[in-house]
Amino acid sequence: MWLKRLRGFESMIRGKKLTATGRVQPLDITDEYLLELRYQIGERPHVFVIEPAIRRRDGERADHMYGDTEPCVYLPKNGEWSPDKLLAETLVPWTMLWLVFYEAWLVTGVWDGGGVHPLIPPGDGSRS
Repeated sequence: MWLKRLRGFESMIRGKKLTATGRVQPLDITDEYLLELRYQIGERPHVFVIEPAIRRRDGERADHMYGDTEPCVYLPKNGEWSPDKLLAETLVPWTMLWLVFYEAWLVTGVWDGGGVHPLIPPGDGSRS
């Protein structure tokens, strides 16, 4: 049932691992993005921006990123997401909101999305 709520996403389940890809456009004025969601039972879900690539601004990486492709859209230690919550109602809208703040940051250089910056070196948020 929860897979049906990921409208526009193609999903594949292998064993205990879900991989879903789909396109989102947070607002009419924003770009369209291809996302990949990964979730394995017993672990936290991950979302990756596949295309277009997350750009730098004046050489600086966007705030709230794990590596170069994984936006930090929630704090796992704060219990903002749990396995009883639907990815389509949490991770996807949280990522869309992050993308809105990201596009504004590209223009202004100011991150208005709040939150805490993860202390992860560049390249550690890979999709491998």
